[in-house]
Amino acid sequence: MLWSIGLAPAHLALVLLVVVIWGLAFVATRLALDVFSPPELAALRLLIAAIPVVVLTRPPPRSTARARSRLRSPPRPGSPSAPRSISGWSPS
Repeated sequence: MLWSIGLAPAHLALVLLVVVIWGLAFVATRLALDVFSPPELAALRLLIAAIPVVVLTRPPPRSTARARSRLRSPPRPGSPSAPRSISGWSPS
């Protein structure tokens, strides 16, 4: 039956994993309320949820070529890589 709607076994396993985690969250909340107050538990849940958000939303690393180019000294006047004026004339 599940195969006729195109649900692969790996996807079915992921769905079952989500269902189990979701169901255990209610049990864990009930047990945690015996130890923590509701505001403390809410803060703890937000802190735990923030960890993957921070890890997954980090900016990408800078390009090493761009970082290396910032370390180089500027070209000397008259060298081939020195910037020239629009007319092509340089005061060297």
